[in-house]
Amino acid sequence: MPLGASITYGLTSSDGNGYREFLRDQIVDYGNPVNMVGSRRNGTMEDNDVEGWPGYVISQVQAKAQTAVPKVNNSKRSVTMVWEQICN
Repeated sequence: MPLGASITYGLTSSDGNGYREFLRDQIVDYGNPVNMVGSRRNGTMEDNDVEGWPGYVISQVQAKAQTAVPKVNNSKRSVTMVWEQICN
């Protein structure tokens, strides 16, 4: 589950994938199956599920995580990726 704010959602990337497609491809290249999960979809990649919320601060992302993570807990989830940029 890619979890975070604007960067995770892919807001400023040209294809809407942000770092997610590169990360997914790297994990697959190492021989691991990947199924991105999340309540939203964004980007041109086929497996574009994401829990990314543009403009959210970390406390808002945390609130979304508390709602979203239990929903996928019964799946074979083994990694939740959190990427939060902190700006002054």
